[in-house]
Amino acid sequence: MGDWKLIRWLNKPEPVLELFNLTEDEGETSNIARAHPERVAKLLAMMEEEHHLNEHFPMPRIDPGGDVKRSKPKNKKSGKKAK
Repeated sequence: MGDWKLIRWLNKPEPVLELFNLTEDEGETSNIARAHPERVAKLLAMMEEEHHLNEHFPMPRIDPGGDVKRSKPKNKKSGKKAK
């Protein structure tokens, strides 16, 4: 959103949010998320609105239910699932 960048790290025990103002901090060295909770909330809402459940690329930390199973791809010729 404009000059702002929000990063949501999901590979930690608890998700981590980082916010950067790219006009003032091109190198993304200062996480200013705590100083701008309203901007974090707005950007996080945008991220959540645009996220779509995908069985081939599950994201259990943020997907509804959190336990989407990957299905095996179907064989193009037979239409059967691969072993």
